[in-house]
Amino acid sequence: MHPPLCLVTGVLRSGSTWSFNVCRGIAQYSARVAHLPTGSEYLTPDQLDQWFKQTGGKTPGPTVLKAHGAGPLAIHALRTALAKAVVTHRDPRDCVASLLRFRDGETFDAALQGVERNFRDLDAYVDLPAVLLVRYDDMMADAKHEIR
Repeated sequence: MHPPLCLVTGVLRSGSTWSFNVCRGIAQYSARVAHLPTGSEYLTPDQLDQWFKQTGGKTPGPTVLKAHGAGPLAIHALRTALAKAVVTHRDPRDCVASLLRFRDGETFDAALQGVERNFRDLDAYVDLPAVLLVRYDDMMADAKHEIR
């Protein structure tokens, strides 16, 4: 059995960075206890698939990767239990409003298109057994519960 590999993804402005940091902390602790190396990285969806192509998804220790979207190799890793994923989502209206506040100069249409694209990507994760869907509102209401 290989060390755990976790993908963290989600809709823009839905708490995916928070989830990434939580998962990264858990991976670092697990690696320390098991005396293994650990890794974490933020990648684009294309870089994520390239990472799977280069590594075969095998890591020397617990690894957490973040990307806003996943290509066919990452989806295959989730289907075959090579990896698990934490996928965050939020009311799309809140995502668009948050993007407009977060990104200086972002137009409404660009923010809406980015959020729409991420919501279409969610369909790829919904039926996969190795995926934990996390609602932003639940995360903010009871962070300790969501971490557990």
